[in-house]
Amino acid sequence: LHITYRRLTDVVLVFAAVWLFTSRDAAGTRSRLLLSLPLISRFRREVLAARAARVISVLLAGGAPFVVALDDAARALDDPAARNEVLRIRGRVREGMGAAAAVAEGSLFPEVFARLVAAGEESGRLELFFAKAADLFEERAKRAAARYVALAEPALIVAFGLVVGLIALALVQAIYGINLTPMRGGR
Repeated sequence: LHITYRRLTDVVLVFAAVWLFTSRDAAGTRSRLLLSLPLISRFRREVLAARAARVISVLLAGGAPFVVALDDAARALDDPAARNEVLRIRGRVREGMGAAAAVAEGSLFPEVFARLVAAGEESGRLELFFAKAADLFEERAKRAAARYVALAEPALIVAFGLVVGLIALALVQAIYGINLTPMRGGR
């Protein structure tokens, strides 16, 4: 009964993980989970800020009004948290709040984002500063990804070394067991 319960738990966990990472219905849950993990949260926020800033920048450079650009950007973003944040910013801008104040009011995007938007508002070049924000966050995300890979590489080498060592140990034990069998039978 204990083994059956254990296997059932494993099957449920596998199906839950598959659902979480493949289902459209789980996108909100997946987004909240990724934004709550300590090592991934900051990286994820910068990636989302880069995507949002890039889309808004392109739309503004194409001549779209700011509120329309925010609306279109929200539809273009695939992450529910980023989409909701851009829609919240759009709603606040529609109410008459400045873009920088609306961005600063939220908690999803990094603080630097609001300062860059404020500089864009003051200079009248929002599209330029959204592009600068996208470049900045893309560069930060690339550096963070490189750091994570650099940290994961030694851990993977050790893990693969342990696996190879365990396989070698199993082979040596099997060979040793085969060689001792005739000696025991002869006595």
